[in-house]
Amino acid sequence: MNAAVPRLEAASGEPKLARGVPVQMSARAAGIIIVALIPALFWTAVVAGLGAVFDVAFTTGNLAMIGSSIAAFLGVACAPIMSRTN
Repeated sequence: MNAAVPRLEAASGEPKLARGVPVQMSARAAGIIIVALIPALFWTAVVAGLGAVFDVAFTTGNLAMIGSSIAAFLGVACAPIMSRTN
């Protein structure tokens, strides 16, 4: 537990950061961002590498579109799975 970040207790007993954002929601949002961005960056790098191997020139815009499409798909597909409560 970090002493530099003050925590407040909500009426429901759920811990909150000083700004009022529930910790659990922040952790879920960070998890969705990580789950979407890391594979998107990886597969964009793979596409760029394969393009270099096979002498196909992808523009920066093409690679950005590929990466953002992958990130958007994973964000939409993984958000309901990760946000389920037990």
